[in-house]
Amino acid sequence: MADDHDRIFVAIGVSKPDGNLEPLPGALTAAKRMAEWAKNQGYGTICLLDEGGVQVTIDLLRDKMQKAITEVTDRTTLRRLVVFFAGHGAAQAVGDQYWMLSNWHRRSTEAVKVSALQRMLEFYGPQQVAIIGDACQEYSARFVDVIGSAVLDRSDENPRQFELDQFFAVDVGKQAFMVKAADGHEAFCIFTEVLLDALEGDASE
Repeated sequence: MADDHDRIFVAIGVSKPDGNLEPLPGALTAAKRMAEWAKNQGYGTICLLDEGGVQVTIDLLRDKMQKAITEVTDRTTLRRLVVFFAGHGAAQAVGDQYWMLSNWHRRSTEAVKVSALQRMLEFYGPQQVAIIGDACQEYSARFVDVIGSAVLDRSDENPRQFELDQFFAVDVGKQAFMVKAADGHEAFCIFTEVLLDALEGDASE
């Protein structure tokens, strides 16, 4: 990530988490496309994918995010932070959403607890935060033991409120959709494709 940015975009794609969940190759397409869009818009961009044997874990995500934030805040104000996730998701109640990382089934903390991450970001000084989730919010017994994580450590700074935008593919209890690869086209997630069409100005009225 270049050191002249005051905006950060974190794209996360988890296509093959443990726990016998259905593979989601479209999650990789979604995260790559969003990261490319962000890079073209001048964001300092982090893209974490579970391809090539890489496991996307809380430790990896924490390390990359805290390093990127520190690189910005050591010299200027963090104007905007965007966190995008594509993959499997769950919900245990309204406003209690989780994003499944690679080892969620073996370790109950290996999921992003979205509401906790938002609260923890108050200690890192961003002026604006956007959370974008292209994931189901499945309400199911198989996710009942998920605890999740706020990802970031609490810093010594005082918490500061920020402007918040949230964009989620579905509401609690609903499933998001992926189109499988066919006719030479990669698998893709419908919500991300629609969102990118809007961001890139390709959507018709």
